[in-house]
Amino acid sequence: MMDDMGWGDLRSHGNEIADTPNLDALAQAGLEAEQFCVSPVCSPTRASVLTGRYYPRTGVSLTGRGYETIREDEVTLADMLSSHGYATGCFGKWHNGSYYPYTPSGRGFQEFAGFSSGYINSYFDVTLESTSGPMKTEGFLVDVLAEKTQDFITRHRDEPWFCLLPFNVPHLPFQAPDNLYEKYRARGCQEALAAVYAMNESADIAVGRVLAHLDELKLADDTIVIFMSDHGPNTPRYNAGLRGIKGCLHEGGVRVPFLGRWPGRIPAESRLAQPAAHIDIVPTLLGLAGLPIPDEIEFDGLNLAEAFLGGGATEVPDRLLFGYFENTGTVRSATHRILLPAEGRAELYDLTRDPGETMNLLAGQGQNPADLAMAKEWRAAYEVWALDVGAGKTDRPAIPIGYNRAPVVEVRSLDVDSFSGSFRGMRGWGSQNWLTNWSDPKSTMNWRINVATAGSYKCELIYTCALGDEGSTLQLEAGDQCLPFEIAEWFTPEIADLPDRVKPRAGPPEQTWGTLEIGKLSLPVGEARMTLRALTMPGNAVADVWAVRITDISTA
Repeated sequence: MMDDMGWGDLRSHGNEIADTPNLDALAQAGLEAEQFCVSPVCSPTRASVLTGRYYPRTGVSLTGRGYETIREDEVTLADMLSSHGYATGCFGKWHNGSYYPYTPSGRGFQEFAGFSSGYINSYFDVTLESTSGPMKTEGFLVDVLAEKTQDFITRHRDEPWFCLLPFNVPHLPFQAPDNLYEKYRARGCQEALAAVYAMNESADIAVGRVLAHLDELKLADDTIVIFMSDHGPNTPRYNAGLRGIKGCLHEGGVRVPFLGRWPGRIPAESRLAQPAAHIDIVPTLLGLAGLPIPDEIEFDGLNLAEAFLGGGATEVPDRLLFGYFENTGTVRSATHRILLPAEGRAELYDLTRDPGETMNLLAGQGQNPADLAMAKEWRAAYEVWALDVGAGKTDRPAIPIGYNRAPVVEVRSLDVDSFSGSFRGMRGWGSQNWLTNWSDPKSTMNWRINVATAGSYKCELIYTCALGDEGSTLQLEAGDQCLPFEIAEWFTPEIADLPDRVKPRAGPPEQTWGTLEIGKLSLPVGEARMTLRALTMPGNAVADVWAVRITDISTA
């Protein structure tokens, strides 16, 4: 799976600048879905890919601060396959929960190396989260993830296995290997575009290596390979005439490449002309693998195994595909799409005659009665769907603490349930984000925590403090317990010099943090409110806070 790759980023889709030979060959070797639809941003699409359900059903509503988390009672594809004896691995971007048991290790993946947040600050020599703890890597991250995938396949070659390889390219920061970046600069691309195409090509090369590895192990004929992106392009660029980019419900934001290969089973050069979607992946893969479709799970997607095996010739039942994002709903058929904003005029487009969505059939004078009737019918259908799946509802779980498989939890400042006063957040979806501007001593950070195991927990502050601002006194509270402490020492961070191709970068920097021991809390089982507040502030600010680290020391 790609992150921020649009429909038009493949050479085979008419892009005359991009080089994607391995993906173009993959499209010819199997089936390509010509109208494959996803959600317009990362976490919602990933939730549907993992569960076969529309993302609001899964508890996901946004892309950060816990709203990206799949509810614990949801069953993932990895859960299902693990129950049938499959080895399961995930190597790359997760973005469906940052705290165990919402991380891959708690969602059916036996092996994981990657990052749980929405993006990572550098693509070179990064430290990844993994099943066995922090993992320092060397080289370009795309290559690292491909190597992890190849190793996983090698070790499990003699048993059933499932591997998810979610690359984070071409998501910012815009970083790429020199040779690829300079190639696209030489073709006349500006910095951001050159980086995007270079990052995409790095993934194309990595996909080629993984496919070649399957050939070397003589596993290709027994392996179903699918390739897709999570939404449309992250920058305005060539997209084959489709309107919109990432974050948009028009076709350009939600129609993405989808390629599937199974040599000898899925005919080469197959094309699926009817619409398909992210919700179809789980039931389709189960169908292709010959595994039972669980009756107890309410899938929203269809099992398209027969259509895949039939080379796209098997009829897919007519249906409406629904979506929701930022107070706007959408309904799509094989021929039309309607956008239904909470405020303002609806937009209806004939995708067959107007794939670029330039002519709103509901605007102007003398609308076609058939179009008006369709809009009325689809609006009613959307309202039923939205109520059924919970579209527009925002909820998130309390931050879990006290699991044996996660004895150390960094409760991040940007995951606060609420905060007051002068704070401002850097961003809500990255791996290096925090609340800053603690210039009002009355400001507080408030979290909801959920303690799984009663015990004693060591608490530490992960912070920076400018010279001259040291001396603030603070208090950490949980339930009826209070831990007063002082920031006695200043800590000025080192800012990493990152190999960004576009500067200044769009996100926050990568920096070092100081650690200050706060004290110990005795936490009972259950939910509690945890608050960090300042008592005194002798300088201009209290501190910048990355997280409160909580470590279970009951068995230490």
